Amino acid sequence: MSKKSVERIESARALLAGAAALKDKKFSSHLETALKLTESVNSEIETLKVKIEKKKNELCGHIENLGKQLKEAKKYVKKNLPKKSWKSFGVL
Repeated sequence: MSKKSVERIESARALLAGAAALKDKKFSSHLETALKLTESVNSEIETLKVKIEKKKNELCGHIENLGKQLKEAKKYVKKNLPKKSWKSFGVL
């Protein structure tokens, strides 16, 4: 979350605490609703960031495995096929 967003949330919390002393339910109710929605969406974003990081790590593992498989496939092509046909397999 950006510094500005954190500052706004903290400011809203402080203002809400002060609004409770004013006993203006309408004012504090609107502010509280906006704050809860903001915090909820922020929490969801943080959860998604963790999931994205896990998926990135998973992808890196798959890419590494794919690289190993490609290396083996190129060896196979070079060993078992005539040099003229290598280019059709993307092997130079």
